[in-house]
Amino acid sequence: MFKRIGLNNATIVNRIDNQPIHKTNETNTDFKTVLKDALNKVSKAEHEANAMQQMMIEGKVEDLHQVMIASQKASIMVEAAVQVQQKVIDAYNEVMRMQV
Repeated sequence: MFKRIGLNNATIVNRIDNQPIHKTNETNTDFKTVLKDALNKVSKAEHEANAMQQMMIEGKVEDLHQVMIASQKASIMVEAAVQVQQKVIDAYNEVMRMQV
């Protein structure tokens, strides 16, 4: 009725526990580069959405769904960027309030 746990099962668990959860990259990326890349992606998404909207106005795009998806994607990315900006500002202000 109950399955016995033997040493074979324990060695499997041991092998799983010894494996790293996340693979680490050898390259160190600084915070400035990460933010710059993220903002470039947001800018690119906005430009793509604007281009698709313009093409829709000109009648070059028939699929309204793709235009709306691109617009919403850009909107969500901008909202996320604003939230990250606020979190960074809050963290900076918190560090500045620390007493040394």
